[in-house]
Amino acid sequence: MNDLLAVAGRAAGVLGLLLSALACLARLAGYYTVGNIQSITLLQLGIAALVAGSFLLLWSISLRR
Repeated sequence: MNDLLAVAGRAAGVLGLLLSALACLARLAGYYTVGNIQSITLLQLGIAALVAGSFLLLWSISLRR
């Protein structure tokens, strides 16, 4: 369980970092949409994934003895 939470937290963190970077690069390049999704929405999804990853990693740390 502990290892699963740690892996899920790392995966969510990497996904959030990639989404945030994509949104920032798209916005700096002047693209306000990526596909049919606004770049600010991608940034918010990236931030949410980073927060979820942090929560899962903290949860895995709290279960350790």
